[in-house]
Amino acid sequence: MYDGWMNLASLLLGLAAWFLPLWGLRRQSRKAGAEAALWCWAGALCCAAALYFQLRYGDSYVQAGDWSALMDTSDTAVWLSGFLLATSCVMQLAVLFAARWRKRNET
Repeated sequence: MYDGWMNLASLLLGLAAWFLPLWGLRRQSRKAGAEAALWCWAGALCCAAALYFQLRYGDSYVQAGDWSALMDTSDTAVWLSGFLLATSCVMQLAVLFAARWRKRNET
């Protein structure tokens, strides 16, 4: 019933998971490390929410008993969820290291 909504929410939250750490890197000020960490936490929460919506999307097929649709979409959903998780973690670590590097070079 809410399949389209869950997919759209998952897509938007996944994009936010990539965008928020980069936004935090761009907005760095004197509190570079703390502010970048805050934006990275926000990105991690968006990533977790996007993965949750993907789980709910798969569960909606299970509840409906639509096994053929679940088998058709599960491989792609698993691959894309793993890709989102891996790239989000790499981006967040890169932003935190860049913030730390900037802070160290300012002093």
